[in-house]
Amino acid sequence: MIKNYREDFVELTPENELDIIILYYIFTNIEDLSILTKVYWQEKQESGRKNIRLSRRRMEVELRPYNVLLSNDLKSIRITGQVVASYPEKFLKGRSIGVSINLGDKTILKDGKELLKLLDIIPSSKGRGIIFFVLGIDSYTVGKVNGDLNIVNQRLYQYSKYTPGSDEELDKYKEDVKNDLMWAVNEKKKAGYAIIVGVNIVSKRYITTRLRKHIDLIIEGDFEGDTTGLTQLIRNSKVRDHFRDNYYINKLAVYSEALAKLERGEVIYGFDEVSAAVKYGSIKKLVVSYDVVKENPDVINLIIDGLRRRVAITILNRGDYAYFLVKRYGGLVALF
Repeated sequence: MIKNYREDFVELTPENELDIIILYYIFTNIEDLSILTKVYWQEKQESGRKNIRLSRRRMEVELRPYNVLLSNDLKSIRITGQVVASYPEKFLKGRSIGVSINLGDKTILKDGKELLKLLDIIPSSKGRGIIFFVLGIDSYTVGKVNGDLNIVNQRLYQYSKYTPGSDEELDKYKEDVKNDLMWAVNEKKKAGYAIIVGVNIVSKRYITTRLRKHIDLIIEGDFEGDTTGLTQLIRNSKVRDHFRDNYYINKLAVYSEALAKLERGEVIYGFDEVSAAVKYGSIKKLVVSYDVVKENPDVINLIIDGLRRRVAITILNRGDYAYFLVKRYGGLVALF
């Protein structure tokens, strides 16, 4: 969670499923909580037999939530609330409106003692984002990792000594690699992204000396330039060693740790057993599948209780490697 404290307000930006769960808990457990947000509104006015629709306008409102819904994928919240103040016009006051908060949306809350006390247990933004390049002999893939993995670009080139115009195609490959690496360097300057490149014995010479100095980690291996190669690069042990503080990379590390400890019997699973372990402070990490949160709302209270006791919480969605492993154990696995 990105937290910024203002004079009378707190700005919260959820970056992952755990942050969305925490926001849901805040909205459903703190009384007299107000959200400051912007909405677009169109108002009808009657004039004789005709209805006149005013132009669409942006309104700043203070909203008091009374109904909060958590999405099934834990990536958003839908809030319905009553408007207690609006600007520049006051005609929205007293009305009920709905707003959504998605991953990456800035949420502004009026601060208060109860809210500030709860914010102390919320983990701050975990690690900087990473841009991955995997370069094969005739292809490459670019992925961007923060809360989740997104494919930014993927290219395949046709060149060989038997293909007409192959030199031009190879030159195009080298030029595209340089341009996409320059894009990554700009992202690094703007938002602090790290850059990791996976190369094989042929493709490593496509990285110029000028660009090499901006790359945080270069890993040599038998890489293909496709999605499989990207997955191979992300799961490389050197990436886990250097960037474990990244939320997505941490999930891969948790998967390896959970697998090893399950084999040794060093885990606790089952809601009652895990709840007791959290209560008595006997665990260090709690791994939760996203769907068990919707199936059993008491899991949300368990997560908050774990955060209060400084337990590291990891939420797994269906695309994460450890999801099906943890799901076999009821969706809750505690590591000690």
